[in-house]
Amino acid sequence: MLGLHSTSETMNLIKSHRDWMPTFHKEGTVRIEEKVDDLSPECRKSAYISLDQDGNLSLFDGPPRKEKVMRTFFQLDVKALESSMSKEKLRELADGIRITDRDEYNSVLSSFSDYAKEPAKDVMRPSP
Repeated sequence: MLGLHSTSETMNLIKSHRDWMPTFHKEGTVRIEEKVDDLSPECRKSAYISLDQDGNLSLFDGPPRKEKVMRTFFQLDVKALESSMSKEKLRELADGIRITDRDEYNSVLSSFSDYAKEPAKDVMRPSP
């Protein structure tokens, strides 16, 4: 159910999933969140972790592109990252690290949390 939906599709989603949390934005968009302690089937098919344009470790729907950020975890100290990681690992992060299950998701977050500019809190838990 990731992606853009028409107004009627969005309303039907909200009505049929009362436990999901819609957030209405001024520009006319709606963000709907569901608390799940696992990766969704859609996420298992297309999730990547990479850096967004501001240097934040982020989860993307598909290969990393700025309009495809699903969740931002924390800002990375890019200088520390560059000085301690191989060029191969940095390229892998830039290209996006494919995530197919919860263990892989947690492992990648744990690996990069050492490079968070501020202490990373609750990144392994679903967002509120």
